[in-house]
Amino acid sequence: MTLGILIIFDNPSATYIGGQEVTGHAAVDVVKEKKIYGIAVEFRGETQVHVGGEGRTRELYFLEKNLLQDTRQVLFRGSHFYPFSFVLPRSLPSSFEDASYGHVRYTVKVYVLGKWRKKLESTISRFTIVTPLDLNSIRVQEPLTLVKHGYTTRWLCWRSKTQILMGKLPCTRFVPGQEAEVMVGFKNPTAKCMPVICEFVKTRCAPSPRRCARCWSATCWAPRRRATPPGTRASACPTCRPPASSTASTSTSPTSSRSSPTRTWC
Repeated sequence: MTLGILIIFDNPSATYIGGQEVTGHAAVDVVKEKKIYGIAVEFRGETQVHVGGEGRTRELYFLEKNLLQDTRQVLFRGSHFYPFSFVLPRSLPSSFEDASYGHVRYTVKVYVLGKWRKKLESTISRFTIVTPLDLNSIRVQEPLTLVKHGYTTRWLCWRSKTQILMGKLPCTRFVPGQEAEVMVGFKNPTAKCMPVICEFVKTRCAPSPRRCARCWSATCWAPRRRATPPGTRASACPTCRPPASSTASTSTSPTSSRSSPTRTWC
């Protein structure tokens, strides 16, 4: 290998917002003297979503190609630097990476062109987009108060004294690094000692993929019209499913009217 390419962003964190300018330079390291016919840069923003077993959907946000060097020249041994810049569109979603559900990805690709515009060497680097959310534009600054009533003992129409648990938040949205102050009040009129635990739970809205009970794979499922009911046991996927001849059949004993259960594969 006589050429080596390194993409260096002027922003060390390589993090930007929509409408900002991405600047940097491409460093081309030459080990041995090499004749080139141009150097190009490509800016790409795209999303890819995995839709179960039905395939993938793609959407392209932007794609721009520019020439950093358009003339034929001989690169001598050493390092050569070529600056680049690109103004991002204003409305862009934040970067996202998930192996199960897809990604929102933004990349910069630099490649050296040879004769007949053939790519001799190329490299690609990612940068991050963070979309700011204006919390003042939506009704999230109002405090939130939750009240829960409970009883320690119930018997027919008799109940113990009412216990009251109250939680209060100063607002309903927070940003990373912001301190979330939670006020918890508990009224216990009984003589029984009751601990109060405040727990922060991170939830995920995306459903978990359906997995095989044997190979634990979520990629070998065929599309189905009806999903598995919640709470049921996972079944084998079509790849691990035994043939129909190996399934157990119902047998009836002459001394008993009770038959053995039939094993079925979904």
